[in-house]
Amino acid sequence: CFLNVNEYLISITNDSLGTFTNAVIDYISNYNETCAFLLLGKPAQGKKTYISDKSRIVKGVHPSPLSVRYGFFDHDIFINVENIVGHINWDTV
Repeated sequence: CFLNVNEYLISITNDSLGTFTNAVIDYISNYNETCAFLLLGKPAQGKKTYISDKSRIVKGVHPSPLSVRYGFFDHDIFINVENIVGHINWDTV
């Protein structure tokens, strides 16, 4: 699963959205032992404090046109996710 937020909603409800997001991450961290946390970009990486098992975290730069220069494709992000959760059939994702 993934948690994604509409940019327009962030500007309207940033405080309550942050509280909700933190609670969701904390809940998943405590009750789903097979989940990997893919934290792309500095704001996402700031959420690592809500993840109890740090070995389930994969960090990287946010995927954007500029991030190609900063190594998005060079860090094997998705291979690292598979190392945590097992093989992923990318044809069905």
